[in-house]
Amino acid sequence: MKIFQILFIFLFLYNCVTDSFIPKGDSKKECLETNVIYGLATISDEQEINDWLAYSLLFCSDLPK
Repeated sequence: MKIFQILFIFLFLYNCVTDSFIPKGDSKKECLETNVIYGLATISDEQEINDWLAYSLLFCSDLPK
């Protein structure tokens, strides 16, 4: 199960930083909302959720507000 969570995490992060997957209208807010919803829905460990949120902030930070 962990390997699938890791794969989904990388998929979502890749989705946030790659122009080919992000429509031009996507914003930092939409990227973070998607990642936060995904993280809260799939990760049960509190430390993993904190790590996931930190990575989401990092990878979504280059998008426009």
